[in-house]
Amino acid sequence: MMNDRRFGTAAASLLAAVLVLSSCADQDDDSYVDNHAGHSPRGPETAEIIMPYGEGFEHLQGQPPEAVAETALLRLAHATPAQVEDQDAAAATLRGVVTPELWTQLRDDPASVVPTMTGPAWRAWDSAGGGVTVTVRQDEEQHPPDTDTTWTRKWVVTRQLAGSTSPLDTTYAVALRKISGQWRVSDLRLLG
Repeated sequence: MMNDRRFGTAAASLLAAVLVLSSCADQDDDSYVDNHAGHSPRGPETAEIIMPYGEGFEHLQGQPPEAVAETALLRLAHATPAQVEDQDAAAATLRGVVTPELWTQLRDDPASVVPTMTGPAWRAWDSAGGGVTVTVRQDEEQHPPDTDTTWTRKWVVTRQLAGSTSPLDTTYAVALRKISGQWRVSDLRLLG
């Protein structure tokens, strides 16, 4: 009887060790995904799982680069007066659609994409409730040739701020890169 218990305990311990080892063996090296190569080793059908779009950008799955660029610029241009005053908050509105490298740049230098506002213009906008009407359009200027994984254009963003009679035009250079089967904003520059 004593030997049966020892055998049972030893068998249970051995079974537990086998289960632990087999679960470790199932974790093969391709569970690590390097999104910087521009593709998923498991194919584009897993792109949403590997690098999902962030909140408010989910509808961009499978969309062309024009739609991704336009959506990103519209989101940025609809920043509230408080977000524009705190440029970090305005830049953060892009988090779900930019590459990790661009996100790092935006955190370090949000002024590179968020237009500054002078005191009286900002106060008039804020006092009028912070409303804004936005239109975006691609500039017809020559652009670098498109590839299967890169796309670059110049865009003009027009904002009509509540409390202002004159629209504000801002020009951006926007580059996108295809990562894991999805277009991501890889470069965004506020042009003079």
